[in-house]
Amino acid sequence: MVEGRGLRPAKSAAGDVRLIHSRMVVDACLRYSRRALKNILVLLVVIAVVLFFPGYTVRHVLVGAGVWLAFFAVYLIGLGIARLRLARHRNRLAASGVQWPPP
Repeated sequence: MVEGRGLRPAKSAAGDVRLIHSRMVVDACLRYSRRALKNILVLLVVIAVVLFFPGYTVRHVLVGAGVWLAFFAVYLIGLGIARLRLARHRNRLAASGVQWPPP
């Protein structure tokens, strides 16, 4: 790191720092779909449990479905962004000769 410039790498180490960053992004993007999908499914179960209490109406069911669909839409957007980032950083690693994750 360059003294006095915060967390910016020295020019001689910038390429190595980019490769380490790409490794971390690839690892995070590979875990995104499983981790986020579990959360979406847990939300579905929570909404279903809440609807078992007496006094709910069709409107409550529609609100619950709308909330779940909104979160599912956010999940799909996040999945698309994760796939784009994964492709970009895998290309960066492949161009430098690094196979990540290792076989």
